[in-house]
Amino acid sequence: MHAQSSFLTRRHWAIPFGLGLVIALGSLTVLAADSTPADEDSRARAAAGDRDRSASGPLEASEPPTPTGAAADTTILDITQDSALFSRFEQAIEQAGMDDVLEEDGPFTLFLPTNAAFDALPDDQRQALRQDPQALADLVSNHVARARLGITDLMQTEQIDALSGETLELSTPAARLSIGGAEILRSDLVAGNGVVHVIDRVIL
Repeated sequence: MHAQSSFLTRRHWAIPFGLGLVIALGSLTVLAADSTPADEDSRARAAAGDRDRSASGPLEASEPPTPTGAAADTTILDITQDSALFSRFEQAIEQAGMDDVLEEDGPFTLFLPTNAAFDALPDDQRQALRQDPQALADLVSNHVARARLGITDLMQTEQIDALSGETLELSTPAARLSIGGAEILRSDLVAGNGVVHVIDRVIL
């Protein structure tokens, strides 16, 4: 019998419905081709690399596009599953038993850490999380708010309450917006039940 994979060891998988959101950590360009988790406007902005601003520059206030058509039936969980660069967090969701929560009607805001964010955790901390489903559930809940908060909303807010009950502070060090100490790398990826912002750290 094969050993059970964990969010710390899971390998990349083939995405069954085509390449969706692939975020290159160098350029932070989101590529989209035949993807259903984000609506057409979101995919167009992503494919263009948000040409109106550089990836390293400050995020600008804007409203997240409203999902239409097939995108309106997707969830924030679909976005986590649509790129191998989020596989650590997607596996953490599964092991914590949080799948059903993130597939509810919402609305939700998900702050989605990349695999690199998980890899940056100390080895002992990753080991402890792997062995404690409740700690994983708390970790996932730290990254979710029960509200649809676009980047404009976040820029006008000082703090938000996560599902875990923790209060997450927002700040703008170096002219970039941060949440709970994690910098927002990409904003306003939309699904039918909420919006996703990609972050560079795990919020503990």
